[in-house]
Amino acid sequence: MSSRDLVPVVTVPVRREGRWWTAEIQDERVWTRARTLAEVRDRARAALALARGIDPSLIAVRIIVDEPEIEALAQARQRERDAFAAAVVRLRCQRVPWPETAAALGVSQREAHTAWEIATAAGARRPRAGRAAGTGPVR
Repeated sequence: MSSRDLVPVVTVPVRREGRWWTAEIQDERVWTRARTLAEVRDRARAALALARGIDPSLIAVRIIVDEPEIEALAQARQRERDAFAAAVVRLRCQRVPWPETAAALGVSQREAHTAWEIATAAGARRPRAGRAAGTGPVR
């Protein structure tokens, strides 16, 4: 584990106000604004460090754009990822070979295999023992 792994990550909600991105962390009584998201991240890190009395390198900042449309888009993307993973798992549990699974979903075999690994690591059902056609290495 590196020392960077021990740095706390502070989630900072930002909003667009005119030509500015604004960030407010009420728990810390910190507010800042900037023209770009990169700038507002840096300024939020500096303001948090000042409020806490520590070096800015000891804080990692994750920016979350707090706009309803962007939140709705993020949720829709997550639903799409979940549906894609479920489709991969369903096809593979039916012993559909990797090339056919990928073709049916309009993706590369690598993308299908990655979705499979993520889904099954999260507890999705794997097929029973035995080698199905097309279960060799992904190319």
